[in-house]
Amino acid sequence: MKTKVYQSSFCRSAIALMPFIFLFIACKKEEAVQSKINSSAVNTIVGDGIVTVQASILPPATPQTFIASGDTYSGSSIAEFQVTSSQQVYLYSMGLSASYPLIAGIVTDNFHPNNNGFCGSSLGGYVYPNQGSMIQVEALYNAVDSATSGSIVHLTLTQLEYRTADEIYHTIDLGNLIKAQDMCLVYNVPHISFQNPSKHTVGANLTEIADIKLSGDTDWTLNSLPLFLSSGTQAYIAIPNSQLIIKYQGNKIATKSTAIDFNGNSPVQTVVDFTKGFHHVAGHTEILRVYAKITHDSNPGLLYTKLYPFSSLKWTDGLGAVIPGAKNAKFFKEDPGIAAF
Repeated sequence: MKTKVYQSSFCRSAIALMPFIFLFIACKKEEAVQSKINSSAVNTIVGDGIVTVQASILPPATPQTFIASGDTYSGSSIAEFQVTSSQQVYLYSMGLSASYPLIAGIVTDNFHPNNNGFCGSSLGGYVYPNQGSMIQVEALYNAVDSATSGSIVHLTLTQLEYRTADEIYHTIDLGNLIKAQDMCLVYNVPHISFQNPSKHTVGANLTEIADIKLSGDTDWTLNSLPLFLSSGTQAYIAIPNSQLIIKYQGNKIATKSTAIDFNGNSPVQTVVDFTKGFHHVAGHTEILRVYAKITHDSNPGLLYTKLYPFSSLKWTDGLGAVIPGAKNAKFFKEDPGIAAF
């Protein structure tokens, strides 16, 4: 069983029409049985002896965890919860804890608004012995502003109600153990891509070792860029004790960074801090060129440059909210690629 997920465009129109209803039927053949749960903190599995629940054992349904939410209901993500059972049961309803007010609500069969941190939804569908079923939920996000951009939101499956073949209803209170993947709401997401250089040398023996492409439909500013350099072979290529130089359209950009001393054997890293920040213009593409003083023999090896570690990346979104390294380390999921010289 998989609950049907509607597209966000439907949700926007549904929001205006849907009353604040929680779909729990009042009349049942038997009173609900409150189940005693057993949990495994290691695997985040909760069970009551009949049904077990856990966050999706599949790869994350939403590939990136920075969610751009610049307009009302423009951002959304998918969460999945795995349900298994030792006997045939009918899934009846569920309740979720949702960060309020940044999560506007959830979509399963219909849109269900976030009521001060709680979302409820009916389910419907059988779980058969030894056959897992997936509950899929789409979370819709409200627009962020300069005060809320960079906020981390949580969605947790807190309650599941099901019916066994004897027509008895059971309720599992899951606490806060069954958590979906956390999301970080920002006004926009930066796009950073490393490319091979054009390999030309300028004054002071500076050689271009990497190109970095910045893009995106919304303004953003690059503040700190971590660079990791390594060699693909043992052939001689070196960067003597010096700082890397960043240029844009032939002009040197004001930066501060730790000098690197690369001998071709052990990798090195540095963080380039842009003194005034480098501003990406919405809809444009900017190419930053990285230069270094390199020496090599007649058979130089390859020099690789990549963005690492993400914990040292810092940027500012279009609202002026600074996204620090700790959040980038956890939520930046785009692959910037690698430049080879």
